[in-house]
Order: sequence, then C-alpha cells, then structure tokens
Amino acid sequence: GGCPAVWPVPVTAMTPMAAVHDAIFADPHLAADGVYIPPGGGGGQPCRVRLAAPDQAVGLLGAGVSTAAVTATLRVSEVADIREKGVLAVGDQRWRVAAASHVDADRLLWRLDLEVLR
Repeated sequence: GGCPAVWPVPVTAMTPMAAVHDAIFADPHLAADGVYIPPGGGGGQPCRVRLAAPDQAVGLLGAGVSTAAVTATLRVSEVADIREKGVLAVGDQRWRVAAASHVDADRLLWRLDLEVLR
C-alpha cells in the first residue's frame, strides 16, 4: 500500500507553522494581549495580537479614502470568526475592523485592516 492521504491537514492538528506562530505570539516583545468584540457588542474574545503600522496612510485621488493606518494579525485558533465593524482593543487603544482576511495558505492567521475609533 501507499501512504495515506494527509492533505489538507485538519485544523486541530499541530502543524510546524502553527508551532512557529504559537512561539511568535507568546513572545511579549512581538505580540500583546487584546480583545476582539464582534459587531453589536457581546462578550469579547481574549486573544494575542501583533500590531503593525504601514509606512504611511495614503489618500486616494483626494477622495478622502485612505489605506488602513494600523494592521493586526491574530490567530484563527483564538478568534475563529472576525467580522467587519467588530472592535479590537489592546490596552487603552481601540480600532474598528475595516477588513479581515487570511494571509497564510494554512488559514491559521487573520490580517485585519483597522481604523482608529474616535
């Protein structure tokens, strides 16, 4: 017999990439404690968050549209469902989720484009 089919890897299996992400998100210099709050409120989901600020926010043709000022990366294992207009809080800072997408082929991570809540 041949090797059994093992792809795609079940979400519950610890893959090497999942182990790498766990180590990165556990590092206090690379990630922070946060809370994701779904649109409409409700109970928040604690999670580890990696924040990044792009080099600049750029207005598009003077239309008042700009790129996200802050992006965040979260693990799907901590927050399985993220929706636009949800809120991400880290410390005393809060952002509204403008867009959410998966950035890796294994769908282990969320990438969030965030807007500052004023």
